[in-house]
Amino acid sequence: MKNLIKLVINLTVLCLIFLNVSILYSQENNNRFTVVLDPGHGGKDPGNRGNGYYEKNIALSIALKVGYELEKQSDIKVIYTRKKDVFVNLFKRAEIANKAKADLFISIHCDSHSSNAYGAWNEHSLQDQDLMHLHR
Repeated sequence: MKNLIKLVINLTVLCLIFLNVSILYSQENNNRFTVVLDPGHGGKDPGNRGNGYYEKNIALSIALKVGYELEKQSDIKVIYTRKKDVFVNLFKRAEIANKAKADLFISIHCDSHSSNAYGAWNEHSLQDQDLMHLHR
């Protein structure tokens, strides 16, 4: 639980730093930076179930807590792909971000492993032919 709290705090700080720097590059001229928070999985898709936890629940909890902190900023508009335990199709997630003309799309996932390794990081780049064609 302590690790989850640390993760939420670190994500919030990282987002706030990034958003404060990036606000100048907002796609909209309304001076509000639009962030779409996408808690991975949900509903019929539990995601990772390692270590006795459901990834869909952890990702949703993190998204709601980060979103709550971001919503305190008057120059940030927060949109969620889901706010409860429901399944949202990948195409719909991209559609939500595109419709909102999001400046930032954050998809939250929680991988699991049983080794002693630490500091793992997954980075995914989308190509034009990939599933999600996010607004540019």
